[in-house]
Amino acid sequence: MRQQYFGPEGELFRQQEALLRPIQERVLEAIETVARDEGYDYVLDKAAAPMLLYAPPEHDLSDRVLAELNVNLESQN
Repeated sequence: MRQQYFGPEGELFRQQEALLRPIQERVLEAIETVARDEGYDYVLDKAAAPMLLYAPPEHDLSDRVLAELNVNLESQN
């Protein structure tokens, strides 16, 4: 019963996620808006372990790194 309510898939976890997700989404949208309006390229969260919260899409190197690794995502679907 403890797992049902307090475990990683429990009711408490689901309720917290349902309540916090809309707030987190609004905060991230606000960060992105301010970053774009003010001309920032990157916004980091330094509260805990540094986490990247915003970066413009043109700085995303994922496709180039995958190409360097000869990984074709289209053939994996």
